[in-house]
Amino acid sequence: MPDEDAVEIDFSRAHGVYPNGAVPFAAAVSFYRAAGVLITGANMTKNVERTHLLNPMRIGQFERFITPLTNNVWRYDTEEEAQKLADRYVDALVDQVRCENGVVDTLNWCLYEVMDNVFQHSRADGGFVMMQIHKESRKCVIAVGDTGRGIQLSLVAGSTDLDRQRLSQAHVAIGYAVEQGITSKGKLNQGNGLFGLKRASKWRPSPNCVGPWRLVQ
Repeated sequence: MPDEDAVEIDFSRAHGVYPNGAVPFAAAVSFYRAAGVLITGANMTKNVERTHLLNPMRIGQFERFITPLTNNVWRYDTEEEAQKLADRYVDALVDQVRCENGVVDTLNWCLYEVMDNVFQHSRADGGFVMMQIHKESRKCVIAVGDTGRGIQLSLVAGSTDLDRQRLSQAHVAIGYAVEQGITSKGKLNQGNGLFGLKRASKWRPSPNCVGPWRLVQ
């Protein structure tokens, strides 16, 4: 490589972009750019380019019914921006899908809860989020990510009331974090955020796939 601080990514074999891959990718690009690495893309198809993988959108750029909200990677740097994005995602779902009672409010709570964890626990400067609505399969797919310290380290550095043995491995710590009452902030928090998110975040269609969407408890 002629320049060790420059990276060109070849997208010629990338045709589809999905939230679970796009969000961590965008977060990693931001992390290395902040460290001084020049990152560019080559051979990017229109389908990939419109997702803003290398240059995530910001909520100040959004205009309802004009700016595509879904299928884009968005970056947010404040709790206010996180709440605005969560609200806009709910609007996008309501605009396209008829939902059962309780789905809209629960989705809004779930979105803001996980997006706000970036500021409450990860110590990252901001977060990244992407949403897709797949009407044919009746699924709403959302990914949220950041480049902070992660769930395991957050718990290790947090409350002394936690079971330290369950924090020794990352995957075990993540499972521990979604249990009721588990928090890195000790008595300052109830520890119900990720627990509630786990209970409320699974989607499935109503019987025979003809009715509105609902949340599975």
